[in-house]
Amino acid sequence: MVVASRDTVPEPPELDEIRDRDAILLWQVAARGQAVLEDLQAGRSPGSGLASLNGFLLEVVTTRIADQDRELYPLLREARTWQQVVDRLEADHRDLTQDVEDLAAAAEGGEPSDVARVALLIDRLVRRLERHLLVEASVLAATGASNEDGQKRASAALRWRPRTEGLST
Repeated sequence: MVVASRDTVPEPPELDEIRDRDAILLWQVAARGQAVLEDLQAGRSPGSGLASLNGFLLEVVTTRIADQDRELYPLLREARTWQQVVDRLEADHRDLTQDVEDLAAAAEGGEPSDVARVALLIDRLVRRLERHLLVEASVLAATGASNEDGQKRASAALRWRPRTEGLST
């Protein structure tokens, strides 16, 4: 079970647009996850790679989730047509947060006790994050394009997104 080989993880794009930040976020998680998987598959200790992945997830991903739950999703809920989609995005956040917590618990003490479980958790987290970012980007694009009021709402909602801490290239 491999998230991506080192050959298929692209270099991060330039930060020209908001969607590029999502690409870099996903790239950072996938690249860190891939390094851990390669260590595990080779029978090496994932030590620092696993600590790097967990640190990034806890510092960047969970902070972004909290920011979106507090700032973005309430603005999207103002447009009644987005209720079900926001419900799904919030459910994704709960699942992603649980994935982060599960991975941290599985790697407690620096060495995972169940290598297969860590590999499954990394794979699930990367896939879930990718799907979530695609849905979220689609919602923001549709909200901003629907009408002038939607554009104002999307513009206000996007204020939180310039957070790029931890997204160095």
